[in-house]
Amino acid sequence: MTHKSNLNQSKEMLPLQFLLQSSNVFLYSGFNNESAIDKVLALLGDYLDVKGLYIYKNIYDADELKNFAYTYKWVAHNKQHNYDLAFKDADWSSLINLESALKTGLPFLRNQKPDYKIAEKELVTLFGDHSVMLLPILTQENFWGFIVADFSTDLEHISDADIIALQTFCMNFGSFVGQQSILKDCKEQQVKLKQLTLFYENIINHIPAYISVIDKNQKYLYLSDNCVSNDETKNWLLGKTDYDYCKHREKPIQLAQDREKLFRKVLKDKQPASIKEKFLTKDGVKYQLRMLTPVYDEQQRLLYVIGFGADVSELKEKEEIIAKQYLAIDNSSVGIALLDENGNYSFMNQYHAEVFGYTPEELMGQSWQIIYEQDEIDKISSEYFPILMKEGKWSGETLGIRKDKTKILQEISLAAFEDGGLVCITRDVTHVKEELIKVQNLNNQFELALEAAKLGMWTLDVNSGSIIHNDNFLKMLGFSREDLTDVNLNLMLSLVHPDDRDNVRANIFSHVENYKRNPNDLFRVEVRILNKEGKYIWLLAIGKVFQNNAAGTAPEMTGFIMDITATKEAEIELTKALTKERELNELKSRFVTLASHEFRTPLATIRLAVELCQAVLNKENASEKLSSYPKINNKLDSIILDVDRITDLMSDILTMGKIEAKKVPFNPVTLSISEFLENYIHHDAHRILNGRTLIKQFSNKKDKVNIDTKLFVQVLENTLSNAKKYSPDDAPIEVKLYDSQDHVVIEVKDYGMGIAEDEMPHLFESFFRSKNVENIAGTGLGMPIMKLFVETNKGEIKVESKLHEGTAVKIYLPVS
Repeated sequence: MTHKSNLNQSKEMLPLQFLLQSSNVFLYSGFNNESAIDKVLALLGDYLDVKGLYIYKNIYDADELKNFAYTYKWVAHNKQHNYDLAFKDADWSSLINLESALKTGLPFLRNQKPDYKIAEKELVTLFGDHSVMLLPILTQENFWGFIVADFSTDLEHISDADIIALQTFCMNFGSFVGQQSILKDCKEQQVKLKQLTLFYENIINHIPAYISVIDKNQKYLYLSDNCVSNDETKNWLLGKTDYDYCKHREKPIQLAQDREKLFRKVLKDKQPASIKEKFLTKDGVKYQLRMLTPVYDEQQRLLYVIGFGADVSELKEKEEIIAKQYLAIDNSSVGIALLDENGNYSFMNQYHAEVFGYTPEELMGQSWQIIYEQDEIDKISSEYFPILMKEGKWSGETLGIRKDKTKILQEISLAAFEDGGLVCITRDVTHVKEELIKVQNLNNQFELALEAAKLGMWTLDVNSGSIIHNDNFLKMLGFSREDLTDVNLNLMLSLVHPDDRDNVRANIFSHVENYKRNPNDLFRVEVRILNKEGKYIWLLAIGKVFQNNAAGTAPEMTGFIMDITATKEAEIELTKALTKERELNELKSRFVTLASHEFRTPLATIRLAVELCQAVLNKENASEKLSSYPKINNKLDSIILDVDRITDLMSDILTMGKIEAKKVPFNPVTLSISEFLENYIHHDAHRILNGRTLIKQFSNKKDKVNIDTKLFVQVLENTLSNAKKYSPDDAPIEVKLYDSQDHVVIEVKDYGMGIAEDEMPHLFESFFRSKNVENIAGTGLGMPIMKLFVETNKGEIKVESKLHEGTAVKIYLPVS
């Protein structure tokens, strides 16, 4: 009893003290430290002086309270008792009244209230006759459990301080349990958050892309492993900008500038944007697609920008390949088109549309039937499509129609896709068919021409010596195919005349060997060959070597033969005739030369005699006789004139003879034509003109020519002589020198009687003279000689004339 009274005397201050002590234990021990419960239970047990303290926890099924189970206990060490109130489990379904009493939050004692008699009985069933008090332990969420205090004294002597101490413990324990639950949830959330973070990091790091997070100042907040594989560099880059990165990695500053430009565009437009970046690496050129996407909060304030990058080098290569393929398809010489399952155009190249006179835009989305007439549509649908559906492909020819309604023959191939679509490859063969018909016609004409011309056609296989031929080949020799079944080179050479055989063989093989050096060279040989009748006939063989194998050799020679026996015989006769003619020409030339020399000697003698007679008559002592015989002087003048005419004629005939005999010397020199012409006019022209007015006009810039001066002086003398002879004495003569393309032109123009138009074609014929000059002395050889001399100097002479108006002679000389 003494102990009891001493305890009671000190209990006035114990509730507050216990509250502070127990709170401190929970506070400093940590809510996650379950040993704190044992410490507090020990404090409480010592304070209450009880046999034991027992804590029971409620078991819930979802939100429904089911039973409770023993959790914690404390037993006084100095107390002797033979029982333990702890048990494993109890069902609340049989303790309904006790449950209701505890849920009020108040302590439950025996004989407390009449209303709790039933609850007290339920208590007895649990703990028997023990002096116990139950207090509920409540959390913010539910009725967590309760504590049982086993008093050694009667319950009637329990003070308010005892109850306060128990209630304080229950409140602290409830807070402890709630905090422990919160800590548990926090730990679970932390674990889940860590797992989720690791999960997303694994996903991000395994995405084949460069993922980053950038703040509003364009500084990196996050970088995936694919962005920077080196952790040290990655950690360094966090909080840095692209300018820092370019400087650190010695990248071009243009990269950072382009990224900044993209960043500002994204912030301005508030829309994702992207750029393609090009990098030069040790593995070659790489391409990266960089995309930025802004992220905003509910108030449209920028939170951060997510960067997404991907290596598109392979895609770039494929794009280039596809682009080249599209370019090749679009520039293909065949039409390529795709049709969907409804038979409408979904793709086509330019050629396909052009074949039918459309643009691709006009045909896209249209049915294939737009390029056919109804009869052809029915034919394709009923005949071609069933084959296409069965075999998956069809090819052939169809008759289409262009936009301008003209028909087109096309070669077409169709292939079916699994989705019902078609690929169509077409080619316009209208002109091909026309050309094939033309080729066939040409072949027919060629065969007809061979037959009409009686030409033999042959092809020699150089390696084997076999010869392929047509019927005319053997007919020329009088043989048939039955006579010569195996025609080859050795057989044909055996028929060749012995004198020609070696030459023919050498020519054939020499031509084959020289093929590569001169592939366009023609084989041509004239040969005597023995026919079936045993007579030699002349054949002309013409051929050409062709390369038709991969080795680059020339194994075949193809050509024709023709019978030239009659030509050869005529050639022999002609050779004989030419020989006789050449002999006659030489005889004529010798005669002309001889006659010219023989005539000129007596003519010169006659002219000298006449001049002596005139000299005698002109003496002073004979002047009276001369005046008495005037007709004698006139006759002497006529004799001199006729002698001069005969002399000129013989001189021209001699010149023509030299020209025809090709004995005129030709010694050209390069000179200034203006200086040559100026010198001739100044020193020699007065002999011809005899006081006639000469107008000179030189306007040429090209001056150098290559001429024989002696021949050209004769050309100028004849030209000026004709101009003076056939124009009035008071009419001037013009000499012009000017350029005409790559020639220099000398023009001599008079204002005389002119030449009739119908006589112009005969000007350069020997001995031709115009009708209006028959009373003027001349030989008719001057113009032919002029023409021959000008042509000898590589020039050309032209005459322009109008009757009664005058004549212009133009001499064209090539510039040297």
